[in-house]
Amino acid sequence: MRRWVVVIAVVLGAVVVAPGTAGAAVRHVDGAMSGAGHFDSQSGCAGIIEQTGSGAFAARDLGVGTYTFSVCITQGPSALSFAGTASFRTHSGAQLHGTIDNSGPLGQYPTFVLTVTGGTRRYRHATGTLTLGPLAESNSTSCDPRSGVCFDWTDRGPLTGALRHVRPRR
Repeated sequence: MRRWVVVIAVVLGAVVVAPGTAGAAVRHVDGAMSGAGHFDSQSGCAGIIEQTGSGAFAARDLGVGTYTFSVCITQGPSALSFAGTASFRTHSGAQLHGTIDNSGPLGQYPTFVLTVTGGTRRYRHATGTLTLGPLAESNSTSCDPRSGVCFDWTDRGPLTGALRHVRPRR
């Protein structure tokens, strides 16, 4: 009997003391983003072209602020691959950043999957995944009439995902 009490105490102690995500609150991000989009063929990106974007966002459990992203696009036989970075800055100055590394089908608006790698202030220890898009393009300018490719436009789309290890707002 005494042995079982010791075993149970050790197991319960390990559960209480062990760090992990079981006790971490999950923040469900749900909102929208809108801003300028641009193709840059002279960026040094190893893919076919670099896409950049910047603008404003408003999302539950993330806040309100500005975003930037830079993605190198590579074309495969049936899909586009995206590799890059994105960051978000709330009006209070807290920042969240991560890496983009995913692919999507040809001929559709791009969707970028951001793996959160950290940030500042309330996002210092943040982890999780955010989905940027699909980003619909409108108000296209700087278009090449020969190829039909436009180099500047306005992006609009959803911003969704889940974050962990986010400190509450003060």
